[in-house]
Formats: sequence, C-alpha cells, structure tokens
Amino acid sequence: MCGINGVLHLQSQKKVDERILTKMRDSLEHRGPDDKGLFIENNLGLGHRRLSVIDVSLAGHQPFLSDDGRYVMVYNGEIYNFKAFYTELRNNGFDIKTSSDTEVLLKLFQLYGTKMLHRLNGMFAFAIWDKKEKKLTVVRDRMGVKPLYYSFYNETFYFASEQKALFTAGVPLKIAKDGMEEYVFNRFVAGENTLYENIKKFYPDTF
Repeated sequence: MCGINGVLHLQSQKKVDERILTKMRDSLEHRGPDDKGLFIENNLGLGHRRLSVIDVSLAGHQPFLSDDGRYVMVYNGEIYNFKAFYTELRNNGFDIKTSSDTEVLLKLFQLYGTKMLHRLNGMFAFAIWDKKEKKLTVVRDRMGVKPLYYSFYNETFYFASEQKALFTAGVPLKIAKDGMEEYVFNRFVAGENTLYENIKKFYPDTF
C-alpha cells in the first residue's frame, strides 16, 4: 500500500503551492511510512508516500522519472507479471535499471500508452505527467482494488488515494444530501459519487 496525490491547476499560469501539496501527501503517511517525494512543475504537482514491498532500495523512489526525463509517475499498487515484460522492453531499446515494477510500468506506458493496461496482471492506481504534451493521465485498475478519489474545485483538479487528502487541500468537507440518503440505506454510495459534495471516485478501469 502506498499513497498518491496530485494537483493540476487548469489555469496554466497558476503555480502549485508546495505547502499544500506536502500537506496532502503527508495526510497519507500511514499508507507509506518508508519514503516520500514531491514533483512540481508550474501548475502541476505530484506527491507520493511509499511502502516498500518489491524493491526496497532508493531506486524505487517516487515520483519516478523516465530515463529521458519526459514522464513523471506516482503509483500505488503491484504488477504481479512485471518481470514478464523484461525481454520485450529490452528488445525495444529500454534498459532495466531496478528490480521495481514501477520502472516496468512507466516504460510500458512510454512504449504503448494506455493500450498496455489490459496486459497488466495486478492492482494499481497511478498518474503520469507528460512534460512535453502537458498531459496528465490518471488510471485505476480494472477491479477497483486500489482507491482513487478526485475533485474539480476552484478551477483545479485534485486527486488522491484517500478523500481526506482532498479536504487537506482545501476542498470543502460537506455532506451530499443524496450521498447521505444512499449511504444510510445501502451502507455505501454507488457509482462515482461519494458521501461528500465535490468529491468523486474513479470508476474501476478508468483513465
């Protein structure tokens, strides 16, 4: 289990506040006590709290950058079949420098984009920033094992592994009327809605 979070201001001239991004990230400390990291580029910020499982070395530090520096990723999960891609990646000119599934996941994205998702055997939620295209891709696994929440608030897109990180960023903590009714009746809120206004959850198999 790890914790991921991010901020993308829709107004490109607005800079990400490092203090807010850090507060979001550290509200998820219990998900990843082993390491922590931030990446900020103008209106985009990514945060990560790491629980070291597969690769416990510093080589698996996140946010994780591609070798060419174009892509930056934060990732929560485990890809069980990641070693099966080693030969394919090497045949396409990639060096494998770590024993981490994080590296394999990012290199697969570099090679195939989201078309590779159906080939992954695992559970995951991740976000990848393309510095060249200024594009953020956010993904949740097919079964929805790994949680991922988001909010569009004040012309800003926020996402995180837990809702409380969004509240930490300044999204108002306000109970949704329909959400409360559904929660009382079903003990959960179905679909993309949550118990709170302004906060949604990614559907499984969404990007």
